[in-house]
Amino acid sequence: MFSMSKKELEVKILKHLHKANRGKTTRNKLEKLDEAFDILQALSASLRSEQQPSGSQEITQGLLDQYRELGCLYKLKFQMDALLSDVKHELSTIEKSVESFSQEQFDALLQRLHVILDIDAGHPEAPVLLDALTRGFPQYAEQSFLMKTYIDLAPYQASALSIEVECPLNEVQKSSTLEAISATNRIGPCPEQQNDADAICRFRFSQEQLKAFEPFHQELHTKSTYRIFVNTRPIEEKAFTLWFNCYKRSLSVKTPQYCYGASPLTFNFFGCHKLYMPDIAKHTGLCWFQFGILDQKSGIFLVDRHRIVEQIRQSLENCGFCPVLTQDKLNIGVGLLPQYINPECDRRWKYLYHHEERVGVIPAGDEIATSLQPQEAEKVDLASVIEIGHTPSIDLMLRYLVSSDTAELRVRKYQGFSRCLNCGSTYKPHTMICPKCKIDFGKYAVRNPETVLHELTYTSLLELPIAAGQRAGTESSQPDEGKSSVSFEQLWNDPKVQELLAPQSEHAEIPSESQAVYQDMPSEEYRMVDPLITTDEEEEEPSFSTPPRPDSSSRFDLHGKLRSLMSKKYRERKAIERAFSGSAPQELPVSRTHKRPASPELSGRQVPSKPHALDKIFTQPKPQADGTGAQFRSQRVDSDLLNAVKKLKPRQKSELSKRGVVRVIYHATIDKDICPLCEYLDGMVMDPDDPATDIFSPPLFSGCTCSREYVLKTEKPSNWPKVTFHFPPKELLGYLQKE
Repeated sequence: MFSMSKKELEVKILKHLHKANRGKTTRNKLEKLDEAFDILQALSASLRSEQQPSGSQEITQGLLDQYRELGCLYKLKFQMDALLSDVKHELSTIEKSVESFSQEQFDALLQRLHVILDIDAGHPEAPVLLDALTRGFPQYAEQSFLMKTYIDLAPYQASALSIEVECPLNEVQKSSTLEAISATNRIGPCPEQQNDADAICRFRFSQEQLKAFEPFHQELHTKSTYRIFVNTRPIEEKAFTLWFNCYKRSLSVKTPQYCYGASPLTFNFFGCHKLYMPDIAKHTGLCWFQFGILDQKSGIFLVDRHRIVEQIRQSLENCGFCPVLTQDKLNIGVGLLPQYINPECDRRWKYLYHHEERVGVIPAGDEIATSLQPQEAEKVDLASVIEIGHTPSIDLMLRYLVSSDTAELRVRKYQGFSRCLNCGSTYKPHTMICPKCKIDFGKYAVRNPETVLHELTYTSLLELPIAAGQRAGTESSQPDEGKSSVSFEQLWNDPKVQELLAPQSEHAEIPSESQAVYQDMPSEEYRMVDPLITTDEEEEEPSFSTPPRPDSSSRFDLHGKLRSLMSKKYRERKAIERAFSGSAPQELPVSRTHKRPASPELSGRQVPSKPHALDKIFTQPKPQADGTGAQFRSQRVDSDLLNAVKKLKPRQKSELSKRGVVRVIYHATIDKDICPLCEYLDGMVMDPDDPATDIFSPPLFSGCTCSREYVLKTEKPSNWPKVTFHFPPKELLGYLQKE
């Protein structure tokens, strides 16, 4: 019987994690982690047995699952580093010979960078490389197919299904039944040819007349002169007959699951059998997961979404007109296509081997037997038959069909595990060791698995494709920041905002309109509502040159509105923070020349711009000089400011306090190009409930690499650092360029 205490398990897991960090190759690192997984698997089997192993009362199945997930994070980090190393190596080659760089190489690099960002949404280097690549080769970015996955169904469909057929009139006149049907559905030829038996006639049937059309079609579809048009588009008779029989069955079963398949061999997640993109087929070469390439160094299978989408577009010629097939079905189907498949971390997949070498991936399971290669039925080679199951995408789709709730399409993802949990520095390449504080990820994570996974894990809805026209419409509907938004300086200089946010003295009176709210609140909640009120352990706030207050006669009731927002518990108070963090400082002087370029359609992500070695050969956008703008007058309330305040909406509550954070320490990246604002904030200790904690959360501008350290309430209160934050002087606010 496999027996082990929790302490012994921690020691063994840490030992294997340490060995994985020291491995020389990615595959060697993954093998060391597999040894740890074997231990977890043996313990899991013991827990499932009737007799529990002695000394393992503290070990639960949930704890083993958490340890396994931590091991998967190690694997993901090592695999990402392998992908990133290849990308950097190829980029260095490009710098030497740009002329030989091709569209295919560009797409391959772009795909790997997107996979890295999909694995870790907070990866520190991939966005910079992605930005440099798309800016350096805009001609390839425009032609790239990587993100052009939208399948437009509009050209094939009409407001109502219309079927038209052409055939000689004499063929119809041979049957009295067909002649009776044709009398009401005939739309041609012209009147002078109506009595000509050899004339080619056209007949039209609506969706409501399919019962009348069925005998007409059965009688004439074998004739060589019989032609079919659906929604005015010609279609081959054989393809139409296959679709027509399928459509009749879908009407008879009256369930949406029919189009997605009723058995493993008919499963598909695009909502149509006739798209010929099955989840599982008798021959694996027909399955969607055979489109792609396996990256041998990382062990990640890169799905070729372009080939899959192109094959579906070709199949639409024969079924795109189906009334049951909708644009939403296609969008969800494309969204369910993963960018990558990783059998190292996802037990629902396994590698496909040929001559002891990994050549692809197949779904794990034993639902059906499928052939690796196409074989004639009477010559099936049993050696080529394997047992597999349906893919994880089908599980998502089946849950969605039951509930019709898009929340069922959420997928589990990770963010930020490329950075140290203690100081925020980027881990050393091919390890999980922080170069700054020398802390190993495993030493903290193994002892606090639930806390670590809660911090790094999130769920995200599928990214559905969007039509180019819809995307352009969405962008044009966004308000023009230069016209309708208010800069940080304008909002900060508003005397009423200054009065609201200024430190409250002991004798200061609370306005009568909010006095009752404050009196009913306990002291802790009161401090949360107005966090800039100083306490004994906080230092004095720096003095500000506050503009003179406007005359009460011309005074608008803005102060009352802002105060009411601040006096409604934490969620409502966060609305004020939106005004600071969401407004771009158009009118402030900008000392940095690095501007965020217009993101091309293929990038699909907002990525920061940062100097990189590739910029030596890439075309750099010229820095644009910022206008000085009109000065905000303290004697009147700007109309734009009033409109911005009226549009304030409550933001979701911050998770810092809920997660047990009691102090936030700002760490600036110290180098020769350090921003004066970051240098000012370096080392400052902030209160997590202070709005300024989110206002001055890195990145403070495009390309900012600063980080923050969190102090948890699990520390002794005597070890909590003293809050030392001072609001930056006005002259430093010009460096704040949060978007």
